[in-house]
Amino acid sequence: MPLCEYFLSTDAELSSLGESGSPGDGLTRVDAKGFDVLPIEALGKRLGVGRATADGKPDIHSDDFEWFVQRLTPGMVAALASQSDEACAEHARALTEAGVTDWDPSDLRGLLSELSAMARRAEPEGRGLFMWIST
Repeated sequence: MPLCEYFLSTDAELSSLGESGSPGDGLTRVDAKGFDVLPIEALGKRLGVGRATADGKPDIHSDDFEWFVQRLTPGMVAALASQSDEACAEHARALTEAGVTDWDPSDLRGLLSELSAMARRAEPEGRGLFMWIST
């Protein structure tokens, strides 16, 4: 299961990530091991946004793609920002029942609530919401 984190970052902060290979301690981030590309895309589909992550090559990556970072689309960030705790609970239940993730529904509800809170902060703080994966 790949390591996965979601984090808020400016473009300047993102460029420094290329040096270290992982989100720094100064960034707002949440550990989401196992809630990577397929689950976030399934959530995007549930939220009606089409793609959750930007098409094409990742924003930054290691030479061998051992780790990479993808920006969540503006539509996905807006959709996440609009989710209530009750909606997060319903999405967690549905994603778990569909077999999209192995997360416990209550833990997944917590993750989705954290992602929703981060999404609400993204635009006012001039930051993007990103997914970091290390295989």
